[in-house]
This record gives sequence, C-alpha cells and structure tokens, in this order.
Amino acid sequence: MIKYLVILLSLIFSLSFTSPAFALVCHNYDGYEVCILNIKRSAKKYREHRAAITVDGVKESTCRSSQFSY
Repeated sequence: MIKYLVILLSLIFSLSFTSPAFALVCHNYDGYEVCILNIKRSAKKYREHRAAITVDGVKESTCRSSQFSY
C-alpha cells in the first residue's frame, strides 16, 4: 500500500512542474506583456537572431534582430 502511495505522489509531484523546454519567457514593457515563444540563432550570421513572440497574447510574425553589438 505504501509503495503505491509513493508512486502516486511522485507522479503527481513530477507532473506539477512545467518543463523548462515548455516554459514561456514573458516580460512587461510599457504596459505590454511580451512573451518569447521560440528563438533561433542564425548559423551563417552569428549576430542574427529570429524570435517568435506574442504581445498581450496575440502572436506576432517572426522578428529578426541583428543589431546586437559585442
């Protein structure tokens, strides 16, 4: 009986957390909630990044950014 209780509790505990692969990165900018859904770095141009974002829950087109300076 205790064995089944431990298995059940461990299953509930493991499913209660969101995996980092599925977690959204959201920030508030000037009253807007901006969430990054997906981000990729270009293999050819290492300073170029592509990101799929949502602004207040509305999906925007894929954005490109190559303005980062190192």
